[in-house]
Amino acid sequence: MNDQPQKFGHANRFLSLLIVVLTICLVLTILVQVNNWFEADLKARPEVFRDPKSREEFALVIVLIDPSGSMRQPENLGMAKHFVNHKLIPKCGAGDKCLAYFVSNLFTPRSQVFPGWGCEAGAPEPNDGFQCLDLPKLTNELSVIKLLSKLPSEPPGIRLGEQEQGLINTDIPPLRDEEEAARQNWKERVRALTSPQRREDDYSDICGALEAIGRRLESSTYREKWFIAISDLRDDVSPRTRRRANSSNENIRCAPELRTHFVGVNTVLIVPFDQIENSQEFIRRWSLFFPPPLTVHSLSTNPDDDLYLLKKNPTMGLEEFKRKPKLAYFVDDTPNWLWAAAGLLVAIMGLVLWSQRDASAGTQAPSEPENK
Repeated sequence: MNDQPQKFGHANRFLSLLIVVLTICLVLTILVQVNNWFEADLKARPEVFRDPKSREEFALVIVLIDPSGSMRQPENLGMAKHFVNHKLIPKCGAGDKCLAYFVSNLFTPRSQVFPGWGCEAGAPEPNDGFQCLDLPKLTNELSVIKLLSKLPSEPPGIRLGEQEQGLINTDIPPLRDEEEAARQNWKERVRALTSPQRREDDYSDICGALEAIGRRLESSTYREKWFIAISDLRDDVSPRTRRRANSSNENIRCAPELRTHFVGVNTVLIVPFDQIENSQEFIRRWSLFFPPPLTVHSLSTNPDDDLYLLKKNPTMGLEEFKRKPKLAYFVDDTPNWLWAAAGLLVAIMGLVLWSQRDASAGTQAPSEPENK
């Protein structure tokens, strides 16, 4: 009796059982890998939210610093420069436009402290000994604005799509170094600001400064605008100019139309009230020129910027949500033994299927010759 087919039948059943076991192992391995893939996706796309101390909009910020002798106390200028360097400049970032001017006997474009006269397009090259450094521009500004509009201002955040997360991973972090370089340059410029040495130069063309700054604010396309003046706003003009204007030192020469330039502008006056005889009258007079929102604070109290002042640039803090690509997390989080096991299972299953094919071929009995 030929028992060869029976032997092949047993081998075939054994191989079939082995295939089932290997298939189960392979399915379990795939499930583990699928779980690793989803975990990698969660790591690559964290819950993102904006810093609660950041703005919702990019902004135009113009600062006016008064180094004139009418501020009287030398420490007032020191406090003013410290305030600008530590509470205003750090809030400016990519997408913002931040400028500072100083008060002088005649306000001109050369009165710019930072980025510096000659550093803006179309101006001559600067000769003040400082580099021309400005805030970097956003290469994908519209995409960043759209991203910011959907982010909550506090946790829990939202998980972004891969393209939006890519903005945080690749576009935002490089901006920080460029921003910091510009800010350090600006701080040096502010520290170099001094009071006029000659009495004939020690006048304050406040109205000229406000007129020029107001026109720039009015013509800007930024939706959020700030004007921050650190000054006693004493309009000390030269005697010749005063006679032409028929005004005294205590009067304000500014035209009533000045108010229209500051409509919709967040105006903050940081004032050395210890130099002002009647602070209430001071506020009343200048309220005629600055429509709401207007905030007035004393310079000597070192005002808390978080209460009423400029918040941080909208993109600041987003670099903390930078992550690696999903595939990188998947490869890193999958242990080597699992990769080896998956490869081994596939190889064994291939060999088993090949052996089963040979076993199946052996179970077929040879055909007997026909009798003639």
